[in-house]
Amino acid sequence: MKKLILVSFMIVMSVSCSSSKSNNDEPDNLSDPDISADQDIEESDEVQPDETEADTVSDEFIDEDIAVTTDEQSDLDNEIHDDVENEDIEPDTGNDPDTVTEDDDLDLYDADSETDNDEPVSDETDDESTDEDQDEDISTCLNSPDGTFCVKTGNRVPPTGQIKCYDAAAEVPCSSLTAGTPYFGQDAQYADNIRTFTVSGTIPDRTVYDSLTELTWQFDISSTEFSSWSAAKTFCEGIGPEWRLPAIKEITTTFNFNFSVPVCDTENCPSNAANFWTSTELAGDTSKAWSVYMYTGDINQRSKSETGYARCVKGNIFEPGGTIVTDSDTSEPVATDLSTELSWTKGFSFVDLPTALNNCETLNYGGHTDWRLPNINELLTVIDYSISGSATNLPDVNKNFSYWTSTTAPTNLNSVFTVSFSSGYSSRATKTNSWVYLCVR
Repeated sequence: MKKLILVSFMIVMSVSCSSSKSNNDEPDNLSDPDISADQDIEESDEVQPDETEADTVSDEFIDEDIAVTTDEQSDLDNEIHDDVENEDIEPDTGNDPDTVTEDDDLDLYDADSETDNDEPVSDETDDESTDEDQDEDISTCLNSPDGTFCVKTGNRVPPTGQIKCYDAAAEVPCSSLTAGTPYFGQDAQYADNIRTFTVSGTIPDRTVYDSLTELTWQFDISSTEFSSWSAAKTFCEGIGPEWRLPAIKEITTTFNFNFSVPVCDTENCPSNAANFWTSTELAGDTSKAWSVYMYTGDINQRSKSETGYARCVKGNIFEPGGTIVTDSDTSEPVATDLSTELSWTKGFSFVDLPTALNNCETLNYGGHTDWRLPNINELLTVIDYSISGSATNLPDVNKNFSYWTSTTAPTNLNSVFTVSFSSGYSSRATKTNSWVYLCVR
């Protein structure tokens, strides 16, 4: 009986202690985990207002005919510039040594996605994650020169190689060009894609492989100028299987605008600065074909009966640029190239180069503020040499004029390259002239 009473007493005490411990451990005020999570999400998605208002840019074109006026070409250096300051530059890459690689800059971390492991992310949060945010998470992203926005290089767009900055007529330190000053936002202040060259074989049969275009080029070319376009084409096809005369967009990838006469890094290309034929015929006039002038980097159309050199190539045809789609915004349309993943504004009216650079840098258009003036290789991606009477499928641009690029001509530092939207040729224009322009991001 005593044992039964003792056991009963112990059971009662145990139940009492357990109840007391449960009540003491429970906080007086419980926070709602769902509310906390929502607050975190709202704070992380909050958009900070712009501190400055973008300059207004006119979208009206001048319809009257305008004559092309450029200064007389200054005397060009007839020797290859071997005195380029490049202590820390790898000459076979054509890139700024400070440029980080894609692996260094790849960032897959999305701060908005940080939640507790056992807490599901709401559909509302997923909807708030924009395509732009996703693109920045999975793309190479470098800061703009003034650090105000993320810059993504176009998919497979060849580097221009330009690593020096210039004012109206001379080289200046890139660090001296800051936001709001003339010539800020030019080619050398933005990162290029990375590529490497591999030289194989022995003279006179060396070849060069380009990792970006995946093309294999002749290094040692014929020293004989071919009598015609047909003769050059026949020569390349006779070298062996797969060898051919390059298309216009292929041979322009060999330009390197850190050099002049020729505009090519001669550690990876021939030192010949003459006219080179391409396989691309002029749309609507098969008596002409496109060629490039390696002395200056100009793109020209010439009669097939004229003489010219050939640098043969093999590999799958390289054609940067593809299907262009435009959003539904009629006031500020944005056209996106699905191949390069670059987006373009509509065309804007005539201004000089410093104004075009500044207008793109400060432009608030189509819901974006990370616009810039395109370099020559970026602008060439929207040229379609198969179109007769026009050279681009970009909508909302005036196709009767040449457009500014941000790439200075190394053979004439008071000029930059322009690209004609009526035919596709490229030339050089004095920086103080007025031309039309469009912006890229």
